[in-house]
Amino acid sequence: MSTYLIHVKLQSAEKEAWQLLETSMQNENFIAFSTDSIGVKSFSYYGNQDLLHINNAVKRAAGATGKAFSYTVMKDKRSEKQYHSH
Repeated sequence: MSTYLIHVKLQSAEKEAWQLLETSMQNENFIAFSTDSIGVKSFSYYGNQDLLHINNAVKRAAGATGKAFSYTVMKDKRSEKQYHSH
């Protein structure tokens, strides 16, 4: 299983576009989490999908907003035990 951290930035986006992004990302099995960055929404993914699948899912979800977007995807290198123990 892999964990990915995703940051999506929408250009000239209003509240409705951000809500659509969050809904679209959830439909692609991403989990939203809060961030301090204005104009950037952060998500995580934990599962069996590879980086190509994750990139394509982010493109589909962000593209659904109709806004220009940029994004980063980072694979979390911590072990599953470290990541999920609190």
